[in-house]
Amino acid sequence: MPFKQLGKDSDRPVASRVALVGPPNSLKTTAIVKTWPRQYQDRDTLVILSYPGEKGWETIPRDEPNLISLVWEVEDSTKPLTPTVVVREVESVTAQVLSGAYGKVATFAGDGAHKLYQWYFQQALAEKIANAPRDWDGNEETFVGPAYGQAHKDYGLYLTKILSSSVPYAVMTFWQGLDREDPLNLSKKAPRAYFPDLPGMMARNAVGEFSATLFSEVSKPEMSGLVRGSWITRIEGIHQGIGIKVNPDIAQKIPVRIPQHFGVLQRYMAGDAEGAKLLTAHLKSPRPVNSSATLLQSQASSITTDPAKEKTT
Repeated sequence: MPFKQLGKDSDRPVASRVALVGPPNSLKTTAIVKTWPRQYQDRDTLVILSYPGEKGWETIPRDEPNLISLVWEVEDSTKPLTPTVVVREVESVTAQVLSGAYGKVATFAGDGAHKLYQWYFQQALAEKIANAPRDWDGNEETFVGPAYGQAHKDYGLYLTKILSSSVPYAVMTFWQGLDREDPLNLSKKAPRAYFPDLPGMMARNAVGEFSATLFSEVSKPEMSGLVRGSWITRIEGIHQGIGIKVNPDIAQKIPVRIPQHFGVLQRYMAGDAEGAKLLTAHLKSPRPVNSSATLLQSQASSITTDPAKEKTT
């Protein structure tokens, strides 16, 4: 049935819905590949869906077990590619993944979700223009506002289908975007802050859809070549569109910055601060990596335990 009662014996895992926000090359995709669960109960697959336009798939290994990467590719560039075709294909493949067509999925990862929004907007705008009244003056700006409203609804519904699915874990990545701290302050000098790179209220609404929205950052390479990735867990300065939904008693024990490791996040959200600290200490063991853009993404910035052996709370 649609509604399910949650209790202490519920099989709904902690930290089941996460959004990673940050600039390019901040190890968002790498963190998913290296640390998100590939096994949960009888499920044994991590599926990463790279949305049309997303380039992070180059960092995803092609020969690892229990890992499926789905990448957008245009077979015939001579045929017209409409937003409706793109949206329909994305929704179809997503439904296939969630229904088990690619195996029993433990984690669904949507990579580059900010780029998917633009396809929904272009679809909505095209529909508004196609249904324009006869006396329309040909100015597309007339329909931009209504198109954004429709795109917000359609994109939000797509997110809801994923986040309300029975897949144990879902994680999505977004680039960062600068937006007004106060959306009603239209001054050119209005203070700005980082949110997911989505337009208008969708940037704020999307944050509320996840149990944890984290900001990804990477340190400058040390002399040894070591780089360290971390997640900001709560509002701090210019970083506004982030936060974790947990009991206040648990929240106060979560540091502002934690390593980019799902096991650490899950332990903190489950109230196991000591377990999270022990894992964090283990992750601090040095592992030098080349600081070039390619290797920075293709290698983890911290030691990773086997996702299959991760503690599931």
